Amino acid sequence: MDTWPNMDIEDMLPPQYKKGPGKPKKLRFIEHDESGSRMSRHGVAYRCTKCDKFGHNSRKCHSKERDLNALKRKRKTPRTKAFANDVEIEGVSKINAPESVHGINDPNLDAQLKEMMTYFEHTTDVAQIEKA
Repeated sequence: MDTWPNMDIEDMLPPQYKKGPGKPKKLRFIEHDESGSRMSRHGVAYRCTKCDKFGHNSRKCHSKERDLNALKRKRKTPRTKAFANDVEIEGVSKINAPESVHGINDPNLDAQLKEMMTYFEHTTDVAQIEKA
């Protein structure tokens, strides 16, 4: 029982989507294979610093025993910015640097570095004298 008359017109489509006013969302759309807010590093095996086993870190370790070799394991050394050997800057601290910067054994580079440090020391000495 169709009470509406039949017409030869195409079916009506919904209106096109328009972006509404307001601040856009900060978060991106999460892919279907992502889980939650934390991303894992693919190809990196986590190793515990308490028991020295793979698959978890020290926060999630349920082991009662501690492995001393795990604490002695070699880790990456932190990057430091060093300019010269045992140079004291404004009496605050000393900076220890290797004999050559970045492992390059170039006497010209070492001479330029020493010249720059003497200039730096001279300019800081002059600035301190002018303040006094």
